[in-house]
Amino acid sequence: MFRLNQNSKIYIVAPVDYFNGGAELLHQLCDVMRRNHLDAYMCYYSKVTNDYEKISLPEHLKVYHLKTLQKMEDNFQNLLIVPEKYTQPLRKYNKIQKCVWWLGINNYFWYSEIYGCYSMAVFAYHWMRYLLGKCTPMSFGEIKRMNIQHLSQCWYGVAFLQKKGLHNVAYLSDYINIIHEEFEKNDVNRKDIILFNPKRNTKYIKAIKRRDRSLHFVPIQNKTPQQVIEMMRSAKMYVDFGSHPGKDRMPREAVLHGCVILTSTLGSADFWNDVPIDSEFKFVRSPQNVDKVIKKIHDILENYSRYVSRFDNYRKYIYGEKDKFEQAVLEIFNYESRV
Repeated sequence: MFRLNQNSKIYIVAPVDYFNGGAELLHQLCDVMRRNHLDAYMCYYSKVTNDYEKISLPEHLKVYHLKTLQKMEDNFQNLLIVPEKYTQPLRKYNKIQKCVWWLGINNYFWYSEIYGCYSMAVFAYHWMRYLLGKCTPMSFGEIKRMNIQHLSQCWYGVAFLQKKGLHNVAYLSDYINIIHEEFEKNDVNRKDIILFNPKRNTKYIKAIKRRDRSLHFVPIQNKTPQQVIEMMRSAKMYVDFGSHPGKDRMPREAVLHGCVILTSTLGSADFWNDVPIDSEFKFVRSPQNVDKVIKKIHDILENYSRYVSRFDNYRKYIYGEKDKFEQAVLEIFNYESRV
């Protein structure tokens, strides 16, 4: 997929101001590469300055083996990897090999090419920047005209990109940070709490709450990683009725800490290979299903001990993701010849 040699440098672009979710995955990739004798670097890009900046890493990323750079060498033996939200840097270089790693399909900025229509605010923002001569995201058409390879963090993304006419799409997923690996099967002290991410489709949760005010929903926000773990270890459920643009981390973290989860049937949640849980835990996000969701929630809260064992295989799957990720990196980037 890539033409790399002993002298190749790999540059991985990440945002300067966000370090969770997909941004952490970019650091995991750099870590695996460096531990396998590849000359990989993190490059922190600012959309404000349209340039790379020096930053201080947060504590949870210091477990990774990283090096950083603020300049790149534009030659044929090097490789530039960017997430789909930061395609702008690809325009700067003519010789370097280029790759877009799609960490979340719905996060791509040109919404018209995802949904067939524009979000007016996004439309106005990007066209104003374009008219002012400032940097804007690349369109699918522009991406297709360039020699760019593609990676997707989920199988939903692979299928979507191929349907859009992008080829050479490889699957490269991720794994959960080591701080979440200690599962405590605490059946006794769990509370009838339903956790959710307030950034993910709160409208549907509000509809459920209006129908049944006895349910206790608690948002996960403004918490440290350790506080999130404590919340997950004390709750019985986690729900995510959002669009699942990629293989989301928080549902997997919740499962590892003993929560039973419910999801929508959108995005990656609709793909068994991305979210391998039984269909009874996945609901079409429609008004007609609100009562069915409520009935399921009550059943899970009342019979938590019986339901939590249904997710044992999913936990094993999540525990195995790190080894699968490292093996996929070795295969995609041909590390064997570098050791």
